[in-house]
Amino acid sequence: MLYRNRLVALLDVLGISSKLCSPEKLEEITEAYNMAVTEARKLTDDPTPVDGSPNSPRPAFLYSHFVFDTIILVSHDPDPHGAKDFIFGVSLIMERLFERGMPVRGSIGHGAVYIPPDEGVVLSDQFKLLSKMELAQNWSGCAILPNAEEIVAESILGTSSSDFLANEPIRGCPILPYSVPLKATVDGDISLRMCVNWVYGLEDGLVDEGVNRMAPAPEKQNHTQKFVQFVRGLKDEVVLLSEAQAPATRLHCIKARAGVRLLFRDDAGKAAEPSGSFTISLG
Repeated sequence: MLYRNRLVALLDVLGISSKLCSPEKLEEITEAYNMAVTEARKLTDDPTPVDGSPNSPRPAFLYSHFVFDTIILVSHDPDPHGAKDFIFGVSLIMERLFERGMPVRGSIGHGAVYIPPDEGVVLSDQFKLLSKMELAQNWSGCAILPNAEEIVAESILGTSSSDFLANEPIRGCPILPYSVPLKATVDGDISLRMCVNWVYGLEDGLVDEGVNRMAPAPEKQNHTQKFVQFVRGLKDEVVLLSEAQAPATRLHCIKARAGVRLLFRDDAGKAAEPSGSFTISLG
Protein backbone atom coordinates (compact mmCIF):
# COMPACT_ATOMS: atom_id res chain seq x y z
CA MET A 1 0.00 0.00 0.00
CA LEU A 2 1.24 3.51 -0.79
CA TYR A 3 1.38 5.93 2.15
CA ARG A 4 1.98 9.61 1.43
CA ASN A 5 2.92 12.32 3.91
CA ARG A 6 5.00 10.16 6.26
CA LEU A 7 8.07 10.66 8.38
CA VAL A 8 10.66 8.05 7.47
CA ALA A 9 13.80 7.23 9.46
CA LEU A 10 16.85 5.28 8.36
CA LEU A 11 19.08 4.26 11.27
CA ASP A 12 22.43 2.48 11.23
CA VAL A 13 23.86 0.66 14.25
CA LEU A 14 27.52 1.66 14.21
CA GLY A 15 30.35 -0.83 14.47
CA ILE A 16 28.37 -4.06 14.18
CA SER A 17 30.23 -5.26 11.07
CA SER A 18 33.68 -4.61 12.52
CA LYS A 19 32.86 -6.61 15.66
CA LEU A 20 31.91 -9.76 13.75
CA CYS A 21 35.46 -11.10 13.53
CA SER A 22 34.81 -14.69 14.68
CA PRO A 23 31.94 -17.17 15.16
CA GLU A 24 32.14 -16.57 18.90
CA LYS A 25 31.83 -12.82 18.43
CA LEU A 26 28.94 -13.37 16.02
CA GLU A 27 26.99 -15.20 18.70
CA GLU A 28 27.87 -12.67 21.42
CA ILE A 29 27.02 -9.60 19.33
CA THR A 30 23.86 -11.15 17.94
CA GLU A 31 22.59 -11.97 21.42
CA ALA A 32 23.30 -8.46 22.73
CA TYR A 33 21.79 -6.82 19.64
CA ASN A 34 18.66 -8.98 19.80
CA MET A 35 18.17 -8.13 23.47
CA ALA A 36 18.47 -4.41 22.79
CA VAL A 37 16.16 -4.56 19.78
CA THR A 38 13.59 -6.67 21.65
CA GLU A 39 13.53 -4.19 24.52
CA ALA A 40 13.26 -1.21 22.18
CA ARG A 41 10.49 -2.82 20.12
CA LYS A 42 8.50 -3.65 23.24
CA LEU A 43 8.59 0.02 24.24
CA THR A 44 7.61 1.27 20.78
CA ASP A 45 5.34 -1.53 19.48
CA ASP A 46 3.53 -2.19 22.76
CA PRO A 47 3.71 1.03 24.82
CA THR A 48 2.52 1.01 28.43
CA PRO A 49 -1.08 2.27 28.83
CA VAL A 50 -1.64 5.43 30.83
CA ASP A 51 -3.42 4.77 34.13
CA GLY A 52 -7.08 5.75 33.87
CA SER A 53 -7.07 6.04 30.09
CA PRO A 54 -9.90 4.10 28.35
CA ASN A 55 -7.78 3.55 25.23
CA SER A 56 -4.67 1.47 24.70
CA PRO A 57 -1.86 3.42 23.03
CA ARG A 58 -1.08 2.50 19.44
CA PRO A 59 2.43 1.45 18.37
CA ALA A 60 4.85 4.32 17.80
CA PHE A 61 5.36 3.37 14.15
CA LEU A 62 3.15 2.43 11.24
CA TYR A 63 6.00 0.21 10.09
CA SER A 64 9.34 -0.85 11.55
CA HIS A 65 11.93 -3.17 10.10
CA PHE A 66 15.20 -4.33 11.68
CA VAL A 67 17.67 -6.12 9.41
CA PHE A 68 21.35 -6.63 10.32
CA ASP A 69 22.59 -3.15 11.33
CA THR A 70 19.89 -1.15 9.54
CA ILE A 71 16.54 0.03 10.93
CA ILE A 72 13.71 1.49 8.85
CA LEU A 73 10.88 3.31 10.63
CA VAL A 74 7.72 4.87 9.17
CA SER A 75 5.31 7.16 11.02
CA HIS A 76 1.57 7.19 11.21
CA ASP A 77 0.03 10.36 9.82
CA PRO A 78 2.45 13.05 11.12
CA ASP A 79 -0.13 15.11 12.98
CA PRO A 80 0.89 16.14 16.52
CA HIS A 81 0.15 12.67 17.91
CA GLY A 82 1.76 10.73 15.06
CA ALA A 83 4.87 12.93 14.99
CA LYS A 84 5.25 12.75 18.77
CA ASP A 85 5.00 8.95 18.75
CA PHE A 86 7.54 8.77 15.93
CA ILE A 87 10.18 11.11 17.39
CA PHE A 88 9.79 9.66 20.88
CA GLY A 89 10.05 6.16 19.40
CA VAL A 90 13.21 6.95 17.44
CA SER A 91 14.74 8.38 20.61
CA LEU A 92 13.84 5.29 22.66
CA ILE A 93 15.47 2.99 20.11
CA MET A 94 18.64 5.09 20.07
CA GLU A 95 18.74 5.15 23.88
CA ARG A 96 18.30 1.42 24.35
CA LEU A 97 20.95 0.55 21.78
CA PHE A 98 23.40 3.20 23.00
CA GLU A 99 23.29 2.02 26.60
CA ARG A 100 24.19 -1.49 25.38
CA GLY A 101 27.26 -0.24 23.54
CA MET A 102 25.59 0.09 20.14
CA PRO A 103 25.56 3.74 19.09
CA VAL A 104 23.16 4.70 16.31
CA ARG A 105 23.49 7.17 13.47
CA GLY A 106 20.53 8.11 11.34
CA SER A 107 18.40 10.59 9.46
CA ILE A 108 14.72 11.44 9.16
CA GLY A 109 12.89 12.67 6.06
CA HIS A 110 9.34 13.33 4.91
CA GLY A 111 7.73 11.77 1.86
CA ALA A 112 5.97 8.70 0.48
CA VAL A 113 6.58 5.04 1.24
CA TYR A 114 5.23 1.86 -0.29
CA ILE A 115 4.68 -1.00 2.17
CA PRO A 116 3.63 -4.25 0.44
CA PRO A 117 1.03 -6.42 2.17
CA ASP A 118 3.17 -9.54 1.80
CA GLU A 119 6.29 -8.36 3.68
CA GLY A 120 8.05 -7.73 0.38
CA VAL A 121 10.40 -4.90 -0.53
CA VAL A 122 9.62 -1.53 1.09
CA LEU A 123 10.38 1.49 -1.11
CA SER A 124 10.42 5.20 -0.41
CA ASP A 125 11.30 8.34 -2.35
CA GLN A 126 13.34 9.32 0.74
CA PHE A 127 15.73 6.36 0.95
CA LYS A 128 18.42 7.87 -1.30
CA LEU A 129 18.46 11.18 0.60
CA LEU A 130 18.31 9.43 3.97
CA SER A 131 21.18 7.09 3.11
CA LYS A 132 23.35 9.97 1.87
CA MET A 133 22.70 12.00 5.02
CA GLU A 134 23.19 9.05 7.34
CA LEU A 135 26.56 8.15 5.82
CA ALA A 136 27.79 11.77 5.87
CA GLN A 137 27.49 12.18 9.65
CA ASN A 138 30.42 11.59 11.99
CA TRP A 139 28.82 10.91 15.36
CA SER A 140 26.07 9.00 17.11
CA GLY A 141 23.04 11.12 16.34
CA CYS A 142 20.02 11.53 14.10
CA ALA A 143 19.59 14.58 11.87
CA ILE A 144 16.29 15.69 10.37
CA LEU A 145 16.35 16.54 6.66
CA PRO A 146 15.19 20.01 5.54
CA ASN A 147 12.11 18.49 3.88
CA ALA A 148 10.90 17.26 7.27
CA GLU A 149 11.87 20.18 9.49
CA GLU A 150 8.71 22.24 9.07
CA ILE A 151 6.27 19.42 9.77
CA VAL A 152 8.33 18.17 12.73
CA ALA A 153 8.61 21.64 14.29
CA GLU A 154 4.91 22.35 13.83
CA SER A 155 3.64 18.92 14.94
CA ILE A 156 6.03 18.46 17.86
CA LEU A 157 6.27 22.01 19.22
CA GLY A 158 3.69 24.13 17.43
CA THR A 159 6.28 26.49 15.96
CA SER A 160 8.01 27.12 12.65
CA SER A 161 11.36 25.54 11.86
CA SER A 162 12.99 28.97 11.45
CA ASP A 163 11.80 30.13 14.89
CA PHE A 164 12.88 26.85 16.44
CA LEU A 165 16.38 26.99 14.95
CA ALA A 166 16.80 30.62 15.99
CA ASN A 167 16.12 30.07 19.70
CA GLU A 168 17.78 28.06 22.42
CA PRO A 169 15.59 25.17 23.56
CA ILE A 170 15.33 23.65 27.01
CA ARG A 171 17.28 20.47 27.78
CA GLY A 172 14.19 18.26 27.71
CA CYS A 173 13.05 19.27 24.22
CA PRO A 174 12.60 16.12 22.07
CA ILE A 175 14.37 17.81 19.14
CA LEU A 176 17.34 20.16 19.31
CA PRO A 177 19.09 22.57 16.91
CA TYR A 178 22.69 21.47 16.37
CA SER A 179 25.49 21.79 13.83
CA VAL A 180 25.75 18.21 12.63
CA PRO A 181 29.37 16.98 12.37
CA LEU A 182 30.32 15.69 8.93
CA LYS A 183 33.05 13.33 7.84
CA ALA A 184 36.15 14.98 6.39
CA THR A 185 35.44 13.40 3.02
CA VAL A 186 32.05 15.15 2.76
CA ASP A 187 31.94 18.52 1.03
CA GLY A 188 29.87 21.38 2.40
CA ASP A 189 28.57 22.52 5.74
CA ILE A 190 25.21 21.41 7.10
CA SER A 191 25.16 24.20 9.70
CA LEU A 192 22.18 24.03 12.05
CA ARG A 193 19.82 21.10 11.72
CA MET A 194 17.09 19.66 13.88
CA CYS A 195 18.33 16.55 15.65
CA VAL A 196 16.73 13.93 17.86
CA ASN A 197 17.51 14.47 21.55
CA TRP A 198 18.41 10.91 22.57
CA VAL A 199 20.68 12.08 25.42
CA TYR A 200 18.11 13.46 27.87
CA GLY A 201 16.15 10.22 28.26
CA LEU A 202 19.19 8.28 29.49
CA GLU A 203 20.83 8.47 32.90
CA ASP A 204 24.05 10.52 32.76
CA GLY A 205 26.12 7.54 33.85
CA LEU A 206 24.78 5.37 31.05
CA VAL A 207 25.51 8.10 28.50
CA ASP A 208 29.08 8.44 29.76
CA GLU A 209 29.62 4.67 29.64
CA GLY A 210 28.28 4.56 26.10
CA VAL A 211 30.55 7.38 24.95
CA ASN A 212 33.55 5.64 26.53
CA ARG A 213 32.74 2.49 24.53
CA MET A 214 33.13 4.53 21.33
CA ALA A 215 36.91 4.81 21.90
CA PRO A 216 37.77 2.63 18.84
CA ALA A 217 36.25 5.42 16.70
CA PRO A 218 37.81 8.55 18.28
CA GLU A 219 36.36 11.10 15.85
CA LYS A 220 32.81 9.80 16.27
CA GLN A 221 33.39 9.60 20.02
CA ASN A 222 34.63 13.20 20.19
CA HIS A 223 31.70 14.60 18.19
CA THR A 224 29.22 12.56 20.22
CA GLN A 225 30.75 13.81 23.47
CA LYS A 226 30.42 17.41 22.24
CA PHE A 227 26.70 16.84 21.57
CA VAL A 228 26.28 15.36 25.06
CA GLN A 229 28.00 18.42 26.55
CA PHE A 230 25.77 20.69 24.48
CA VAL A 231 22.62 19.00 25.80
CA ARG A 232 23.85 19.12 29.39
CA GLY A 233 24.62 22.82 29.03
CA LEU A 234 21.03 23.74 28.20
CA LYS A 235 18.62 25.08 30.81
CA ASP A 236 16.72 22.25 32.48
CA GLU A 237 13.21 22.24 33.91
CA VAL A 238 12.98 20.00 36.95
CA VAL A 239 10.06 19.34 39.30
CA LEU A 240 11.22 18.57 42.85
CA LEU A 241 9.13 15.84 44.49
CA SER A 242 8.10 15.52 48.13
CA GLU A 243 9.54 12.94 50.51
CA ALA A 244 6.35 10.93 50.04
CA GLN A 245 7.47 10.09 46.50
CA ALA A 246 10.85 8.64 47.60
CA PRO A 247 13.02 7.09 46.30
CA ALA A 248 12.25 9.41 43.37
CA THR A 249 13.16 12.98 44.26
CA ARG A 250 12.78 14.83 40.97
CA LEU A 251 10.81 14.70 37.76
CA HIS A 252 12.17 15.53 34.32
CA CYS A 253 9.84 15.90 31.33
CA ILE A 254 10.26 15.52 27.58
CA LYS A 255 7.36 17.60 26.30
CA ALA A 256 5.65 17.73 22.92
CA ARG A 257 2.33 19.29 21.86
CA ALA A 258 0.50 15.96 22.00
CA GLY A 259 2.11 14.27 24.96
CA VAL A 260 4.87 14.07 27.49
CA ARG A 261 7.41 11.49 28.59
CA LEU A 262 8.06 11.46 32.33
CA LEU A 263 11.49 10.62 33.75
CA PHE A 264 11.69 10.06 37.51
CA ARG A 265 15.17 10.30 39.04
CA ASP A 266 16.73 10.06 42.49
CA ASP A 267 19.32 12.47 43.93
CA ALA A 268 22.10 10.58 42.13
CA GLY A 269 20.38 11.02 38.78
CA LYS A 270 19.42 7.36 38.46
CA ALA A 271 15.98 6.18 37.36
CA ALA A 272 13.66 5.70 40.35
CA GLU A 273 10.00 4.79 40.77
CA PRO A 274 7.95 7.30 42.79
CA SER A 275 5.94 6.07 45.75
CA GLY A 276 2.24 6.70 46.31
CA SER A 277 -0.14 8.52 44.01
CA PHE A 278 -0.06 12.17 43.04
CA THR A 279 -1.20 14.59 40.37
CA ILE A 280 1.13 16.33 37.93
CA SER A 281 0.12 19.56 36.23
CA LEU A 282 2.22 20.49 33.21
CA GLY A 283 2.10 23.98 31.74
